[in-house]
Amino acid sequence: MRYCLFLRDAGIEVIDVESTSRQHLASASLTWEVPAIRDVLAALDPAAPISLVLDFSDESLHYEWVPKLFPWERPALEKRLKSRFDKSAFVHAHWLNVYQKNAEGREEQLILLASAPHSDKLDAFLALAEEYRLALRQVYSYAFLVEAWFLKRMSRRLKLKGKVLKRPFILTLQESEQRFRQFVFIQARLRMSRNIELDGDSQQADVSRRLVDETRATLRYLYNQKLVPFNAEVGQVYLDNDGESAASVMGGFRASLVSSNWDESKLVMKGSSLADLNPSESLLDEKRMSMALVDFLKSSPPVPFYRNAYTDQMGRLWQWNRLLWLSWAAVVLLGSYALLQMAIDYYVLTDKAQRVEAKQQQFAQDKQRLQAAIKLQYDAEDMKATVEFFDRLKHVKQHGSVGRELSILSDVLSRHPDIELTEIRWKRLRTLDNERVLVTLSGYVKGGGRYAVLLQKADAFKEAVQEDDRIDELAYVDEPLNRDATQALSVEGGVERKPQALPFSLTYRLKVFEPLALVESKEAP
Repeated sequence: MRYCLFLRDAGIEVIDVESTSRQHLASASLTWEVPAIRDVLAALDPAAPISLVLDFSDESLHYEWVPKLFPWERPALEKRLKSRFDKSAFVHAHWLNVYQKNAEGREEQLILLASAPHSDKLDAFLALAEEYRLALRQVYSYAFLVEAWFLKRMSRRLKLKGKVLKRPFILTLQESEQRFRQFVFIQARLRMSRNIELDGDSQQADVSRRLVDETRATLRYLYNQKLVPFNAEVGQVYLDNDGESAASVMGGFRASLVSSNWDESKLVMKGSSLADLNPSESLLDEKRMSMALVDFLKSSPPVPFYRNAYTDQMGRLWQWNRLLWLSWAAVVLLGSYALLQMAIDYYVLTDKAQRVEAKQQQFAQDKQRLQAAIKLQYDAEDMKATVEFFDRLKHVKQHGSVGRELSILSDVLSRHPDIELTEIRWKRLRTLDNERVLVTLSGYVKGGGRYAVLLQKADAFKEAVQEDDRIDELAYVDEPLNRDATQALSVEGGVERKPQALPFSLTYRLKVFEPLALVESKEAP
């Protein structure tokens, strides 16, 4: 909800901004009776923002030339100038972009001082507003609200812009059949406003003539006060509220107020109607100006004109409330973004997991297919043992000579295919001679037949190892067979002649080319 209140000498007009449409002005008029005003203000929503428009006849506009100052120097002068209006409820100072040089050659700037004095009506209303804690944040002067509305809205419709808009002219508004309002614009700034009340019921021709007379008095005042140079061109802009009197009034202005010495190219002469802004027939003529201003405040409100301690307090509360809502909205947006990101990550990870699972299934199928198609000599356990064996070899720190010793031993094994080694142990001797190691070979001698044949194969392998002149103290630790007749007979006298694989182990000392450096275990399978 939003409300707009017009405070006038005759009473108060309360307008519900949200309920107002182009076809309907939701308004209620009150007199200055305190009980009725109290009842209306008590019914308003305290949280609903309220725009207050002051339209009192005792509101004053004062213009003064002051030395041109820097922005940081202006507050002190404003405070001193405002102190002259200590009996006013509202005071506003506005620096205009109008400059001149005085007789001494000093640059001066024009400043506007507008004031709304204390009165029983205004003070009573402000007291009730504070009592009910109404959200009163925007206080406008009716004259300067009309100025903002005309310069931002109506001037475009009348095609007044640029240099033409900066020429002096008098804007005359018809508020009712007998009540008019005049605003003087110089350099596209409001310099003066006045009310015009015509007495009695008059014909249109008589109203136009009397309005021309009042405008002539306004023009004479401008010349006398030197607001414009004497006999300078002053244009006329007239807006009626019914669309019937614009032509006759503008004709009277042109016939009676335009001098033959004036340059027509510098003259602004425009006539129009407020009815063109809102052609609704249900809207009363005297409400059209209020409708135009409310629509302006609803769509593009200007900066508040007046302010006091209470309006500043309401403004700060509104800013904190807005900051709180913005923070809450930011938290919601961040939370939504985080949830969205989590959802995207979950989707991506789920998709990856599904693809990995599909690959695993594909690999398992490929493995089964390969196992079924290829008959391997070794199963998975043998391969696993081989891999573990080489992993253990990685932990052995060795120099280049180990590879050479293994190469020599490999040549010997290649000449004796019936010998199969299962273990080679390298043990560094704990003696002063650090270049010798104790080597233990364990394995099987394979083949069938007599005892002597098996023993000959083992002895032949032993002699082949002995050929290396770096080897000494070569001896069996465990022979393939005991050299007694009992075991020989058990081998030779078997019923079935099956291939034999008899274990044996032998040991010898080896003088290596370079010292070996082993890990703590000092053993490598």
